[in-house]
Amino acid sequence: MEFKKVGAIILAAGSGQRMGGIDKLFALLGDKPLLAWSVDACERCNLIEQIVIALNGKNWELGQKLKEERGWCKVSFCLGGARRQDSVKEALNLFQGQLKDCDLVMVHDGARPFLTLRLIEDGLKMAMETGAAVAAVPAKDTIKLVGANEIVKETLPRHKLWVAQTPQIFRFDLLARAYKELFASCHSERSEESVILSVAKNL
Repeated sequence: MEFKKVGAIILAAGSGQRMGGIDKLFALLGDKPLLAWSVDACERCNLIEQIVIALNGKNWELGQKLKEERGWCKVSFCLGGARRQDSVKEALNLFQGQLKDCDLVMVHDGARPFLTLRLIEDGLKMAMETGAAVAAVPAKDTIKLVGANEIVKETLPRHKLWVAQTPQIFRFDLLARAYKELFASCHSERSEESVILSVAKNL
């Protein structure tokens, strides 16, 4: 199957609680704000037609100003939610209205600045083959599985463990179906990754 239309979702609606209320996405990293690094990479990628940045009410104007300053031409904004999955859902709704027949969607955390063209293109290639692809690195720490009262049950084999990161790229219809299941479910503790795994054949 040949995929022609690719959209990117950049998540930037976090509250900044871990930095004492400071919005790190608009803090300078080198010569530009942290958020700009990943958005610039998406702007340079010819395969990506549209970028939706999910912001919150407090950084909405900062996002608009940054778009103007950097001359982003692919960027639209949506108001994100309290949870990651709420922000992705709002961005997907915007894609359905603005980017007709979208084939692939890339989801990336705006707080991760080291997004490269090669990483995007490799992920898109893999997602075209399997329907879903997630950037990950091998686990370096020793991971313990614990049971009741935090008693260690076993040490997990590190060579089988990978730490999921972003970007995460999915076929649009697959991601939309996963979110339909997520928001129809009463199990609010389910992560978006677990729902996507339940509908994806290969990841």
